Amino acid sequence: MTEQVDFGPLAADYERYRVGYGSALHTFVGERLKAGPEGPVLDLACGTGLSTSPLVGWARGPVLGADIARNLLSRAPQSAGGGTIRYLLADATRLPFASGSLAGITCAQALHWIPPGNVLPEVLRCLLPSGWFFAYWKYPHPDEPYQAIADEILSHMHGRPIRQGFVLKVPPDFRAFGFASYERHEFDMRIPYTLESYVGFMRSRWRIKDLAGDRLEEFIAAYRRRLKELIPDDQSVQERNVLFMFSGKKPPA
Repeated sequence: MTEQVDFGPLAADYERYRVGYGSALHTFVGERLKAGPEGPVLDLACGTGLSTSPLVGWARGPVLGADIARNLLSRAPQSAGGGTIRYLLADATRLPFASGSLAGITCAQALHWIPPGNVLPEVLRCLLPSGWFFAYWKYPHPDEPYQAIADEILSHMHGRPIRQGFVLKVPPDFRAFGFASYERHEFDMRIPYTLESYVGFMRSRWRIKDLAGDRLEEFIAAYRRRLKELIPDDQSVQERNVLFMFSGKKPPA
C-alpha cells in the first residue's frame, strides 16, 4: 500500500468481515501459475492475506506476501493448505527482490492506491521471463441496493450528493510498461451477508472512514437502522459481486 493511506486502524474489522475472491478467479490465476516458470509467487499489498492463502495450492515455489501496513500483516495467516507463507514489510514501488526472481505477482483490491508508473516497472523487473502479473478487484453489482443506502446517508450528513460507491479504476495497458500481454476478464461471485457482517464490512472500508470522519459512529448507527429494513436480524442475503481481473505476462527470455 502507499504511505499516504493508513489502513492500520481498519485491521481488526478487515480481518473479521472481509472475504476472499472465489474459486473461479483463483483457478484462473492458479492455472497460469502452474503453466508458468517455477519460482516464488508474491501477493503484493496483501493486507491480511485474504488473497495470499489461496496461492499456496497453485504456486510452483514459495508463497510470499508484502504490504506497507504492519497492523494488517500481523493478522495474516502464516500457513494455508499445508504450506507456509512468508510476509514482508515492503513498499510496492521498491520491492526487496532481485531482478527476474519471481514467477508471479498478484495484487488484489489495491493497485488503485499505488501510482502505476511507479509500481508496474518494478513488478516487471522482479518477474522471471514469462512470469505473470494479476491485478483484480471485486465490487457489488450495480443492481444491489446496499451501497446506495450508504450514499444517501453520507449525502445527508454532508449536505451534498455523495457517491462513495465502487467505481472500477481500469489500470493502464501493461504493454506500455514492457509486458507482452494485457487481458481483462470478469467473474461473478455471490457473498453471503447478515446484518452484522454487512455493517462490519462497511466499517472496514477506508472510503467510509474517510467520508464519515469523526461522525463514523453516527453513520454506522444510521446505516444499521436502514439496512435492517432489507436484512432482518434472523436472515441473510446473497450479494452479487463482479470481479474484474487484469493480467499481463512478461516477455520470454
